[in-house]
Amino acid sequence: MAIKVTKDLVTSEGFAVSECFCFLSIYLTNGTWSNCAYYKSEADYETGKQPLNIQELPTRFDLTISAETFWGTELATDIHNQCITQIEAVIGTGTCEIVTLEP
Repeated sequence: MAIKVTKDLVTSEGFAVSECFCFLSIYLTNGTWSNCAYYKSEADYETGKQPLNIQELPTRFDLTISAETFWGTELATDIHNQCITQIEAVIGTGTCEIVTLEP
């Protein structure tokens, strides 16, 4: 599962990208948050390429998770949706969607 961002953006190095993929590192400890890295493609992520450096996009998300959500069946979806809300607050609504990765 990842977040697909569809918007024309420019990396810190000056390269234009029209879409990228956000892969989350989720932490459910004394605090609840997620870090993320953006990649040009799923293949770049899977082969260990360096993430994109796009200053405009947030890379850390504070999360609010209820006990019901934590113990339910939609935890991953809820976390991704919370991250989408925070990304779209910066770059505009309708620019993100959850995608399921290929096996």
